[in-house]
Amino acid sequence: MGRARDPRPKRPARRFAARAGRVIGTTICTALLVALTAASGGALAQEAPDAAMPKAIKRYTDTRADCFLPDERQDYDEWIDQFRETIPGCEIGVIPPQRTIQSYRVYKRGSNRVIDCSTLRKNEFGTRFLDTYLEEVVSRSEAAADSPKAAACAANMLHAWAGADAMTRLGDDGNTNQSQHKISWTLGGLSAAYFAHPEVREAAREIATENGTADDEIIAWFRELTGPVSAMIDRERKAKNEDNLQYWRGYAILPTAFMAEDAELMAQSRRVFDAALDQVTMGSKDPRNDGFLPLEMERGDRSLHYQTYASMPVLAMAMMSKARGCGFLESDAQRERLTLMLSRALEGRAQPRIVARQVARYSKNGKAVEQKKTSTVRDAAQLIYLAYQIDPALYEAVDANLAAFIGEPAPVYKPSVGQKASYDRLGGDYRALAKAAKRDGPPPAPLAAVCEAGG
Repeated sequence: MGRARDPRPKRPARRFAARAGRVIGTTICTALLVALTAASGGALAQEAPDAAMPKAIKRYTDTRADCFLPDERQDYDEWIDQFRETIPGCEIGVIPPQRTIQSYRVYKRGSNRVIDCSTLRKNEFGTRFLDTYLEEVVSRSEAAADSPKAAACAANMLHAWAGADAMTRLGDDGNTNQSQHKISWTLGGLSAAYFAHPEVREAAREIATENGTADDEIIAWFRELTGPVSAMIDRERKAKNEDNLQYWRGYAILPTAFMAEDAELMAQSRRVFDAALDQVTMGSKDPRNDGFLPLEMERGDRSLHYQTYASMPVLAMAMMSKARGCGFLESDAQRERLTLMLSRALEGRAQPRIVARQVARYSKNGKAVEQKKTSTVRDAAQLIYLAYQIDPALYEAVDANLAAFIGEPAPVYKPSVGQKASYDRLGGDYRALAKAAKRDGPPPAPLAAVCEAGG
């Protein structure tokens, strides 16, 4: 096998210029017009932009892109641009805040890997504006260190949505769980970006409001959004459903726990982190079966994808929790589990058959399933940077495991691989997140007991 090379992560292009309008279907316009122009307190009709499936699209597939005609999603983006509202400091307007969120299933009913295009399309065109909003807040936040204008823009974008109590209601139609997932991912990315870029928070503190500052309202909004996320964490724990979605919820509440100095949220995030590492298989008769996340091994040909995707919020919690002298990663046993979890993701990237073998172990039919190399899998090496920022020794252990597995000398990857990576649901730029994690302690008094006593 050839020596692994550092990937070249590419930041997706940002949409900051108003696009020229294009003619699109009236069914799209009708549904979204209701959603975007309704008063923020009203019930929003977050229906599919085009409820009728195009004849060229098959209902079931294993690739999301198969569910859309060429340029369909670009048409949606261009159409939604005309509803932007002007806010101070921004060269573009902000997408109008939506109080009610309504999502739909991504996968076929009863499946966790076969995509149902009929519901995915409704989900995409009903909530795609959330991805756009998150993307633009993160992008402006990333530019804030060098641009006071960008800092003000990001602060005003957040304040506009906070003032409208955006994302605080669920629609009556659609899939409640999927709607809650969408809110959780968006909250995590927005709050992490706000935490990681102090220039944005300073800009918000300079915006006076009736009862204080924009920062007060933004933090209050984040705290309100954590309520349903926190409740869902408890529900899923009772159901023994500690999967990747739970890890993302644990990460979603962590930045707010720091900024609001909320000990209960901090303790809950820590419990999710602990439970995630408890899921990692250890002590098997065959050591080759150690290091995997069993619930993600039930995902068929996307199990490698989900082992990698689940590793992201766990690593991010381990890193971000180090801020202010805290830190969730405590015991040698936890370090071993975290090391093996990430090692298996990278080893699976190199030789997917090791995950295919695990799928056979956890499936009812006992058959190995060839793994898809999604973009998440291809970019798995970027997580090396997070591991190094948590602890250089963690990086060295993971890289040594990978070197032994593929028969190459260490280091296979430099610790800097992934330093230019960015993921909106984590809050954007990995370097900014790592810098935030290095803020000096001691922990704020309300958080001290959680940080020092292991939650």
